[in-house]
Amino acid sequence: MKKLLALGTELGWLNTLFYGIHSILSRYTRQVALFKYYLVVQPVGKEPNLPPYRGRSIQVRLVPKEDQAVKEFPRPYEVIQYRYQQGAVCLGAFNNNNNLVGYLWLILGAYDEDEVRCRFILRPVGEVAWDFDVYVRPDYRASFVFARLWDEANKYLQEQGVHWTLSRVSAFNRMSREAHRRLGAVEVDSALFIVVRRWQLMLSTCRPYFHISSGSANFPRLEVTPPDYLTLN
Repeated sequence: MKKLLALGTELGWLNTLFYGIHSILSRYTRQVALFKYYLVVQPVGKEPNLPPYRGRSIQVRLVPKEDQAVKEFPRPYEVIQYRYQQGAVCLGAFNNNNNLVGYLWLILGAYDEDEVRCRFILRPVGEVAWDFDVYVRPDYRASFVFARLWDEANKYLQEQGVHWTLSRVSAFNRMSREAHRRLGAVEVDSALFIVVRRWQLMLSTCRPYFHISSGSANFPRLEVTPPDYLTLN
């Protein structure tokens, strides 16, 4: 009971209910699934998260699809290739032994989600990017890897003329939501997906608000944009 109360306090009671359903479905079937996302926006940082003398042992560079480091990604090969095909770029973090210890993905155009059938359309074009699947190896999660990745990501995005980065965060991942908040992210919308075999139902707080489809050729296109009340410093 204490664990349930703690989870309800952390996630909210509705999210806790959805999380319970999600966990049961994940454990017992692949035919039915439930996902809830928050859509978050954050400004591209102009100031580094780390001072110059911190995290220098972590090197961050672009990882092309033919790089040997791709084999170390804890994601299915076909998912990784699908991301590169969309035009996504990956920033990888490496330790002194050139071992991959983290990565972060960015895409400057529309993004096709690989967990559900959905396309995120970014507005205004050219000023907004999409970040996704930020990963840090478990034994480096108390290090400067996360901050180094974001410092280099911000540099890259500034060079591309991007002012904002958008992303989706699982409503069930408290740590990820808190990490984004520390970077200045604001939750602006949400989307719920219920998948039953080939059928998918989507309910969202942004257009088109409601969508139902029966196959991969039909999917919702969510337009995501920084709200008017957010301003760049």
